[in-house]
Amino acid sequence: MAVVYKAQDTRLDRLVALKLLHPFLATQSESAARFKREAEAIAKLHHPNIVEIYDTGQDEFTGSQYLVMELVQGPTLAEFIKAHPTKIPEIAVAMTCSMCDAIEHAHEAGIIHRDIKPENILIDKSGTMKLTDFGIARVLDKERMTTSGSLVGSPAHMPPEIIEGQSYGFSCDIFSLGTVFYYALTGALPFSGTTPMSIFKAILDGHYQPPGRRNMAISKKIDDVIARCLKTNPSDRYADADALKSDLVAILQTVKFDNYAQILEQYFADVDDFNAKAIPEITDTLNQLARVQTREKAIPKALETLNIILSYAPDDARALALLNELRQGNRARRVAAWCSIPVAVAAIAFCIYYIALASSDADADGHGIIANHAIEAIDADKARAASHT
Repeated sequence: MAVVYKAQDTRLDRLVALKLLHPFLATQSESAARFKREAEAIAKLHHPNIVEIYDTGQDEFTGSQYLVMELVQGPTLAEFIKAHPTKIPEIAVAMTCSMCDAIEHAHEAGIIHRDIKPENILIDKSGTMKLTDFGIARVLDKERMTTSGSLVGSPAHMPPEIIEGQSYGFSCDIFSLGTVFYYALTGALPFSGTTPMSIFKAILDGHYQPPGRRNMAISKKIDDVIARCLKTNPSDRYADADALKSDLVAILQTVKFDNYAQILEQYFADVDDFNAKAIPEITDTLNQLARVQTREKAIPKALETLNIILSYAPDDARALALLNELRQGNRARRVAAWCSIPVAVAAIAFCIYYIALASSDADADGHGIIANHAIEAIDADKARAASHT
């Protein structure tokens, strides 16, 4: 519909992005109206996480409409994730926090973006994420906070209410942001298909693979946030972007990522260096957390934390030692309670219980890291029992 050029603003001596509507489309009322709508939407917004508009007008020679915008020299989020798959889930959490800031600002101005996707998020040289392309944005006044659905947008990110042509409100952007969050976590989309209609069916059915099944370092809390964003019923989603961000910030605090904007700047500057430094710090923090959870008898939570540690570092000595303590302690209690049961049977019963606790961490093949250790424990206990018979 439009072509974007890198241009020089001679009056202010700065580089800008010049978005020019194709001359042929300038004669098409719908295309011209869409272009005008984008200008009106962005002109209301001034936020560090939103691409800014400087000017708008019409070329006197061709008649084409144009936008003069902030030039962002950097990749889209889609390009970045393809080049640098996310190893630390909390990085995707931090990315989503930044987009929550942008979306909340737009919503406060009565603007629904309607096309939030990785391709419409840019990363500038300073490591700031910026939401762009408000071409199908809908501007609402305070008297009308919902509007009738029209089938525009990107199929894989489109919420059910728009697919079905129902009225929609700000929560449609929460759904789309949930798909972006999922993509940032996994490098894949939650809903896929070979045709737009098959994608729409997957979205309407609400069936997708939890991200924790794709990456064992993803916690249940993150899975739960994704699930709430992607609810089929808009009223079941987060009430607004700030509410979503509140849950995300709590997740970041678990690994001591206290300033998400600063974390992202460091991450985008050098991904490999950041991962090399951050992962040992994260596993150290989580080892301490697992000990606290164990002392508080929160064994399922401790097992989940250990599972995350071992997904980063399968040979982590502290995590394996605590895992063995939990196994030994539980086996001792069960053997004492079931003294009439043969040792091997008691051990197997414990390990079945143990695997059940770790079932939420199972990967696509049905076994999580903790579960695999439990299976190994079954074999070891059976061997010990056999040696005593």
